[in-house]
Amino acid sequence: MIRCLPPGPLLIWLLLLVPGPAWAGVDTGRMVDVASMSEHMNLSADLDYVEQSQRVFTLEDLLADQQAGDIPWVQNRPQSLGFGFDTNTFWFRLRVTNSAALPLARLLEIGNPVLDEVLFYQVSASGEILNTARTGDQNPAADRPFFHHNLVLPFTVPAGATQFLYFRVTTGGSLEFPLTLWKPDAFQDRDQAKLLFFGALFGILVVMGLYNFFVYTLFQDRSMVYYSAFSLSLLMFLATIHGFTAQYLWSELTWVRENALVLIIPMTLFFSLMFSRHFLQLQRSHPRLDQLILGLAGLCILLVMAAPFAGYPGLIRLNAAMVIPICLGGIVVGLMRWYNGYQPA
Repeated sequence: MIRCLPPGPLLIWLLLLVPGPAWAGVDTGRMVDVASMSEHMNLSADLDYVEQSQRVFTLEDLLADQQAGDIPWVQNRPQSLGFGFDTNTFWFRLRVTNSAALPLARLLEIGNPVLDEVLFYQVSASGEILNTARTGDQNPAADRPFFHHNLVLPFTVPAGATQFLYFRVTTGGSLEFPLTLWKPDAFQDRDQAKLLFFGALFGILVVMGLYNFFVYTLFQDRSMVYYSAFSLSLLMFLATIHGFTAQYLWSELTWVRENALVLIIPMTLFFSLMFSRHFLQLQRSHPRLDQLILGLAGLCILLVMAAPFAGYPGLIRLNAAMVIPICLGGIVVGLMRWYNGYQPA
């Protein structure tokens, strides 16, 4: 078995790393009936969006647009919304209706918990603001409208009503905006299975980290302590991109909550590089390659040290740019050493 491939899971997770007169200018076919849905519904293809690049739109502009229809909304068609590393603010719009005879409570789940800020507005057909909420990793988890590792927004649609839902999204990282509509009971049922999966995954990583550290204490093999640190760093990375660290570990630590990824990603890469270097004994077999790996490891440490001083958008781009070359490079070097007869690979 090739044991020099620990960056692989990180690469996967990172790649896997945003009618009538009252409705003038709105596509009447793009409306979600909260009464006719099953347990859940992907809403990405039903969203309209507008980017604040040359013009800044306020909520008042959006309310006026319900009558005038002069904002250049773009209709989204794919099943997911992604805009890459775009620091501009985006507005998203969704039109919902309730054809049932009773009010219906629903949950909106945003599957990207590392968005900096999401402002939510529920607006009636006449332009009255009925519900507002603020969420995102700039908010402590306890202050969010729904305590969850993802960003969840509860709302209720009265019987027979048609309403607008607006989302103002700002982030310094990757702007992905996967939006799912849930019935509350179905959401809780899904969550139980999901938490069981994450509990098993995190438990495996903890056991791997502790086991390899125990191996290090017995045999003094330095590669094992790096592998142990990599396992625990990967655990922290997965827990962060899925919102668990912001929910439980550093909910009240604002700076850490907003900058955790630019600390964890380079440390995870550092430990993977150092494990590969020692485990494959590159200092003896490929000294020039060994020096290159040491240089990349030093760059990872510099990125961690720069986090308190450099801006998050620039650092997250540098970190993302390093992930694929380092992960693929580790795989290639491991295969090369195995091909050349190095049996531990």
